[in-house]
Amino acid sequence: MYPATIPEMLGAEHRKTMHAQADAFRLGKQAREMRHPPREPGSRSYFSTAVAAARRLGVRIRPVRPSDAGLISDGFARLSEESRRLRFLGPRSALSDAELRYFTDVDHHNHEALVAVSRLSGRGLGVARFIRLADDPTTADVAVVVADEWQRLGLGSALTARLVDRARCEGIARFSALLDAENEGARRLMRRTGTSVRLVGRDGGTMSYEMELTPLVPTLRRALARPADCVGAA
Repeated sequence: MYPATIPEMLGAEHRKTMHAQADAFRLGKQAREMRHPPREPGSRSYFSTAVAAARRLGVRIRPVRPSDAGLISDGFARLSEESRRLRFLGPRSALSDAELRYFTDVDHHNHEALVAVSRLSGRGLGVARFIRLADDPTTADVAVVVADEWQRLGLGSALTARLVDRARCEGIARFSALLDAENEGARRLMRRTGTSVRLVGRDGGTMSYEMELTPLVPTLRRALARPADCVGAA
């Protein structure tokens, strides 16, 4: 084989650049689709679009398992200080072993947790969970966190869409959320995925919200589905 000539080397480099630009355009288009699904917020088509877009970006959404403690710990370690503060309503440097057990050993009924995992690296990209209120079984506290580099791409919408489906399956009619007053991203997410979002309280730097969930519409497919089918993973 003769060594490549300068024109051939430049041609190969040009092809690599073109491929990189095409990949960037494709990912950008998919990200826009995730940010702006073409249906009304809270609708079945809206949720389906968000989850389908997550799949195209190489993300799998599945229930959290007890063996995911390392995955959750690694994802927390990669969060910025600001993301940790907004999620936990204050500074947080690490998760204790007890917290990791609590976050991963869930019953998928009163406490549900879903994790978004990269199909390429296997790393956790985000978590969404609800915890049913003991004094009101039709209401659950909700929390969503997404890795900094995946924020504003619609992954939060995809996670919340799956979580809303799980909540409906478990008889939950509304989510409650205690947010940092500066967490505008979480408020936008609630408005996109709920039929009605209202501010119910304010205390210092935090704000309490309630989000009504669209009712679960019975269908023949759901009526014939096995109970496990209600768990679903992207």
